[in-house]
Amino acid sequence: MLKSAFVVASFWWLVVSLWGFLSLRPNHTPIDLVLNEIIQSTGSATQQHLAVLCTIGLLGWVVTLLHALRQRQNLFMSLLPHEKNGLYTSLGASSKFLHGEKCFTINRHHPLVLTEAKADEAASLDILTWINDVKKTHPLHAKALLECLQILSQHPHFPAEEDSAKSTLLLHSIRVALCAKELALSFHYQGIEDSHFKVPARDLEYQLPHLDPMVALVALCHDMGKLKTLTCDANHRVIAVKGQHGVIGARALAKLDCIKMLPMDDQRTLYFAVSFFASPALCTLDAQAQIHDDRSAALMMLVIAAHKKVDQMACV
Repeated sequence: MLKSAFVVASFWWLVVSLWGFLSLRPNHTPIDLVLNEIIQSTGSATQQHLAVLCTIGLLGWVVTLLHALRQRQNLFMSLLPHEKNGLYTSLGASSKFLHGEKCFTINRHHPLVLTEAKADEAASLDILTWINDVKKTHPLHAKALLECLQILSQHPHFPAEEDSAKSTLLLHSIRVALCAKELALSFHYQGIEDSHFKVPARDLEYQLPHLDPMVALVALCHDMGKLKTLTCDANHRVIAVKGQHGVIGARALAKLDCIKMLPMDDQRTLYFAVSFFASPALCTLDAQAQIHDDRSAALMMLVIAAHKKVDQMACV
């Protein structure tokens, strides 16, 4: 925006200067005489006042411009993913805004305590066993799983929902992951569905492999964005909600070193599934309004199914 303002001002300054030079050339007065006449007609005090006024005016213009840029940035961050097209040209490089959220903090010295309740020890043991199984064939994915589990375990009392009495985020995430593992054995993917919104699979024959390591990672991390969007009091009760936890969580996950080490296709899959599982009707499609990647869409729909089943079990 600053560059554009400078170019426009320079252009019109040149146009006006050229017009004045050509049209007033017969009556042209040497510039030194004009300057001397101005200096003589205005005292030094007046000149100082003019200089101060010009400086104040310039500073005011800069402050106003910076305030406008800040408003545009805040507007950009508040938009949904499909609403962001068209603002890049006036906001500069998109990389400055796409990962505006701070990365999750990993305290590697924090003990990996997954639960305090005896009844949930089985779930904790199952998730660790699963991660060990993943490590045999996909060590990088197992490392990412452990680090994400470490982040969740650093907040053992953080609520999973606004109703803090339901469950902790840690236990909820483990339950959804284990449920997704079970559902993956017989999951039938047909496309993206959400209420009245439906997009058929690009490949009608595609089936998600139940041993895909991203099943565990997407399911475990699907709600991690709530660590950024929910504000809790000292009693672990939610007192404020800000932002969409799916998109914000995906951006924060994308900045973790353990995620950056994964193959790029797996990073894109994680970003897509975590960003849109809470609102699949807002997911991005290709230029033909079709699903771009069936694997990413299938993982998202699997997590949605696991999430619903866990919620139903909690209500029984």
